[in-house]
Amino acid sequence: MVTETVEKEAWEVFNGVMLGDGSLTLGQGYDNAYFRIGLSGKKTLGYLLWVKDALLTIGASVGQQYPEVTKQVSRGRQYDCCLLRTGCSPLLTKEYFRWYPNSRKEVPVDIQLTPLSLAHWFMGDGGSSHSRQLAAVNVTLSTCGFSESSIRILEAVLGNLGLSISRADRHTVRGSGIIITILQDSVNKFMNMVQPYIVEPFLHKVKYRERPPRRKQKHLENMYRFECIKGIQ
Repeated sequence: MVTETVEKEAWEVFNGVMLGDGSLTLGQGYDNAYFRIGLSGKKTLGYLLWVKDALLTIGASVGQQYPEVTKQVSRGRQYDCCLLRTGCSPLLTKEYFRWYPNSRKEVPVDIQLTPLSLAHWFMGDGGSSHSRQLAAVNVTLSTCGFSESSIRILEAVLGNLGLSISRADRHTVRGSGIIITILQDSVNKFMNMVQPYIVEPFLHKVKYRERPPRRKQKHLENMYRFECIKGIQ
């Protein structure tokens, strides 16, 4: 018997995956929708087993053959793709109209982000990189495909988690072209939230901002002041 807590966590996983690479399709001539996600590399197979368990917990049907490794071609090169797909169901049709109100993927107005859902979003569509010179960690959450209204919803729920964020423009063809970045004073807080749920092959994304030695910190502060003075002149 599935407990209320286990089912709640399964929905958190589902929401996090949908913010990233997960998709729902209601095909022409079909009464109900199905879920699909494809990730490159055989190493993602274990992660998709976790997603499969969540889908089964919320009541979606998944064939025993999934997730499966398939061969895909991108830009003339073949690669391994791990694919997970459900059967069609009224449950997923309800979610389809929640996530695709106008046949376009949008963030549901009632979405609630938890550390678990945030971790799945980060594993699927997040990134991180060190900036050694400035002793910083750049953390991004991809929202390029979402509309302005969807991004405002995400900004609000991230703010409710106590995270400081900003925007950056990536000038994409579709969607807003905007990505969300985690500000430096919230990087370690963000990592503390998501790290307990990050699994292979995404562990490399966990990066903490380390405070530089006092002398280097003083040098960086002086550089910052100098750049500010130059900007005023």
